[in-house]
Amino acid sequence: SVVSKKLYDDMIELNPQIKKKVDILKKSKLIFLSGIGFTSKKRNPYYDNMIMDVKKDIGEKGTVKLSESISIHNFYNITNEELKPLDVFFSEYLNLKKLYE
Repeated sequence: SVVSKKLYDDMIELNPQIKKKVDILKKSKLIFLSGIGFTSKKRNPYYDNMIMDVKKDIGEKGTVKLSESISIHNFYNITNEELKPLDVFFSEYLNLKKLYE
């Protein structure tokens, strides 16, 4: 299974026995994102203004709550180059998954 550090830490907190019974085969570098969104170069300028407003709200309030379970703490612009390690990780994961199905 592939899980985030946060999820693993939460599982350990809820059930400390997991730490004794689960072997971590490999840890990745810090390449995972809690959320990701994509835009098109043809996007409506309305969305640029909306993103600027959300960034301003985050700057003033520290967070923007979208729902009971979703809050935004920051926006980052990420290049294709920065996404490559994540792509490599999931490619390897899918290959391993096929091997052991």
